[in-house]
Amino acid sequence: MQKKDKAIVISSLINPKKELEVAQIAVAIAREAQKNGFDISCDLAFDTAILMNLGQGPISYIYAKGYSWDKHPEARDLNSKHGEMSVKIAEEFGIELTPMQEEAIIMHCKKEYSNALCQILKIAETYEAVQHKRVFDNKIKKPARSWEEIENILREDKTISQEMIEISKKALN
Repeated sequence: MQKKDKAIVISSLINPKKELEVAQIAVAIAREAQKNGFDISCDLAFDTAILMNLGQGPISYIYAKGYSWDKHPEARDLNSKHGEMSVKIAEEFGIELTPMQEEAIIMHCKKEYSNALCQILKIAETYEAVQHKRVFDNKIKKPARSWEEIENILREDKTISQEMIEISKKALN
């Protein structure tokens, strides 16, 4: 992706600071994954990480503080489709996506981590999220205090490979 395209994408995000942090974490994991035989460039990981949430913009109201997903079940459906919207918006910006990027962006929002890039994005997003106080299942969770806590959270998702979790551990510890 061209530098000017990255600037446009970043300016279109709901929370660009958070997405840049996720992208930097994804780069660190991709760098370690390359050492372990995965063909995922750092640029691909960075670009995909900032592109994957473009589709949140048109539905930003569902992410607003105080918005109740329990009272609005359509919010979960919209959230699961924001990857498809992200791909569409990227194409409207004239950004060509690889098949791996397109799959990772779409499947990530459906909570299916079908390729290594998608797993890297999920791990990076989780790693960034658990560094802060957050709400999960209507409960306030404290920030994770150790890699073991993060690893336990990641292991709950059986679609993330143990190998990618180990690679991430090396990259992020």
